[in-house]
Amino acid sequence: MVPAPAVEPATGWPGVWNVPPAITGNVSRPALLARLRELLATGPVALWGIGGVGKTRLAVEYAHHFARDYELVWWFDAEVPDLLGEQCASLASHAGATGAGAAVSVAGEAARRHLRVGCSKPWLLIFDNATDPERLRGWLPDGRGHILVTSRC
Repeated sequence: MVPAPAVEPATGWPGVWNVPPAITGNVSRPALLARLRELLATGPVALWGIGGVGKTRLAVEYAHHFARDYELVWWFDAEVPDLLGEQCASLASHAGATGAGAAVSVAGEAARRHLRVGCSKPWLLIFDNATDPERLRGWLPDGRGHILVTSRC
């Protein structure tokens, strides 16, 4: 799934947001969303399983359901780990941590620093369809936030 371009969300939503639109016709799963929220409070969470069971759909639903609780929500297409740097640079630019066109290495560190010390509220990062979750380790920041990974691995 390709993330939607960063757009200004509705009032009260995170100022930095690029989550795909909510999937129409989705039946809300309040108990599952509540359990996911509990798990995210303890550390990064991985939703994994065979394709087509609804991992991405749940991640999108979670982001939309709890959007107002976060200062920043950023969606990474993690299927090609080599492109995570560019996506991190886009996050840094939209968060105001760097200017547009900053070098990927500079932007990556600026984004991690912003998430560590620049956010006054929690943030949410979603790494969708990670093909090699081990390759995400260098991209997972510290700070007051939540990390959600979907994977078939």
